[in-house]
Amino acid sequence: MSKIQTFANTQNTQFAKLLSKLVTQHVCPHSSLNSIFVHRILYAFYKYNAKPDVTNTTMQAIFVRMLRKNTKMLCNIANTPTAYMPK
Repeated sequence: MSKIQTFANTQNTQFAKLLSKLVTQHVCPHSSLNSIFVHRILYAFYKYNAKPDVTNTTMQAIFVRMLRKNTKMLCNIANTPTAYMPK
């Protein structure tokens, strides 16, 4: 499994739990689909992060702040399958 898939599959971190709360509030209130949407958001964060260190808490905080301010972007990322994310 690649590094990006491993990062997207780890949903027990504080960052992933915070994203899960955002997904529940703005995208899908059903908890059965949350893990799929959180996986897509984590995948996008890893793929489009400008710095190689994705565990940097400052970058994670900036990403969460951006998604909180622009919930339409959160919905778009959550609804885009990972295979269709452009490079």
